[in-house]
This record gives sequence, C-alpha cells and structure tokens, in this order.
Amino acid sequence: MRFLVPRAVRVRRMHDALSSPPSAVLEDPGFASVFAQLFADPDWWTGGTCATLCATILDYFGDLQAWLNESFFKRTAEALMERCVGMYCAALFTQCKVVRTDTMARMAADEQALREVFAPFVKPQALDSSFQALMDLRELASASSEREIAKAFDTMMTNTPGTTSDVVERIMVLRDDIPKAVKKQIANACHEQWAQRMGVQTGGLAVIGAAIHQTTSATAEAIQNAIKLATKSRWLG
Repeated sequence: MRFLVPRAVRVRRMHDALSSPPSAVLEDPGFASVFAQLFADPDWWTGGTCATLCATILDYFGDLQAWLNESFFKRTAEALMERCVGMYCAALFTQCKVVRTDTMARMAADEQALREVFAPFVKPQALDSSFQALMDLRELASASSEREIAKAFDTMMTNTPGTTSDVVERIMVLRDDIPKAVKKQIANACHEQWAQRMGVQTGGLAVIGAAIHQTTSATAEAIQNAIKLATKSRWLG
C-alpha cells in the first residue's frame, strides 16, 4: 500500500503541530492531493484513491496514539473524522462534473471504507453523526422525484444545521437527467422549504438544535464554502 508522504516527513510535521493534530494531518500536501482526486481521477473510480486515504489515516493514527494520551487522541480522531467527511462532501460540489448512478455507488463504497477506518477509534454516536451528513447528501443527490428531493433536503437540514437551499441548487447543476425548467421549480420549492424552517426555528429552538448537532457544524461549513467556490454566479440568475 502506497502512502501520501514519507514517514519521516509525517513524523516531523506531526511533532511540530501536536497542539492541533487534525489540522496538521489535513493540511499535509499529500492529503490535499488525494482529496483532489475525488470524483475526477480514474483511480477514484476503482477505489484506489479511498484506499490510499484510509491507509494513510491509519498510519497517522499509529503516530498519534504514541504521542497523545488516550482522551486527547479520541478527541483528535473525532475532529479528524468530522473534517474528512466535510472535505469529502465539499469535493462533490467542487470536483464532480455530473451525478450519475455510478457516482453514487462509488460514494457509498468510499463512505463504508472510511467508516470502517474511524470506527475503532471514536464513539459510535460520533461516527453515526459525522457520516450521516455524507449519507444524507447521497440521498439528496440521487433522489428521483421532487417529493424525494424535498424529503432528503428536509432530512439534511435536520441532521446538519447550517445547510441552505444552495445545496439543492448546486445538486441540480450536477443532474443532467432533469429538465432545466424542473430544476428551477425544485430549487424554488426547496428555498421556500428552507425559509419556512428558518421562520419556525428561532430563538431557543434554533440554539438547542445547533447544540445537539454541533459535531456537524464543520461539515455544514465545508459544504457551503465549497458551493461558493464552485458557483461564481447563481445558476438560476
């Protein structure tokens, strides 16, 4: 199994950045290069990209377990998991050209592989919470009717507070199987759906909801930032 950067380089970088291990890992140029392959490189379609990512995460975990106490390591593993999921979700919007059945199948396989990598190191509740966002995004991207899209979007707003109707708009750009007029209708309906929810979730209810799902905040931010990068002008304009 090939790794992204030489072990000696990883050790030096991690030793210099123990105050923020997740950032030290994810800001490694090697990780940037492997995430850049998602949805684009031929190696991604065969599972090779995800296999390299998983192997390197495990190798980093070996170093981190040796350097960190158990409590800090578990928190670090959860933070790294959350950011990896967020980066994977973001890659869909910045690197995918079109969403098709085989795209969703590859995403599902990658999701399962990444879950298996993190499962031994994090609490089951944290694992489910983090990967729920990726699962919800797949459901949204593969929905086959306006009703299914509305349902999937509602689920994503519930599980990942901070999600806006921009997510649906960008997904519509990637769907070449939906007529343009229908895309606009779906996007407008989901915007109304989002506006209505925001009108209901005010004050204490919104605060409670955000606190319950605080582990998904990084994912929501990553998704929204990716949409901004991928969309120079609103496609509905």
